[in-house]
Amino acid sequence: MSATQFDIEIEGGSTLLRGTPVTGVVRIDATKPIKIRRVMLELRWETSGRGDRDRQKPLEMEIGQGPELPVGVSEFPFEFEAPLAPASYNGPLIKLFWEMRVRLDRPMALDTKHTQRIELL
Repeated sequence: MSATQFDIEIEGGSTLLRGTPVTGVVRIDATKPIKIRRVMLELRWETSGRGDRDRQKPLEMEIGQGPELPVGVSEFPFEFEAPLAPASYNGPLIKLFWEMRVRLDRPMALDTKHTQRIELL
C-alpha cells in the first residue's frame, strides 16, 4: 500500500476557463511521516499525435513547506489565474491536454508526484 494518497479538489470542477481565478485545495493523506522540503503545484500542458511533442509548465508554485508531512490528512489551499492559452484540443491528428501535478520535494529521495487531467477552455 502506498504511503500517501492525493486529492486535488478544484472549486467548480476540472474545467478551467481561460483568464479566470482558480481556487482549490490539495489533500494529502499520509500513512506515515514523510520528510519533505516543500509541496509544489504545477500546471502543465503537452501535445501528442503527429509530429514532435511539445510541452510547457506555465505555472509552478509552492503551496506548503517541510520539514515533515505528518500522519493523517494535510490540506494545502491554492489560488492562481488560469492561463489564456493554449486551449485544450482533441483533434484527429493532434491533441493538447492540460494537467495539474502535485510534487512532494523530498530531501535525498525521489520526489513523490500525483497528476490529474484538467481541461482549459
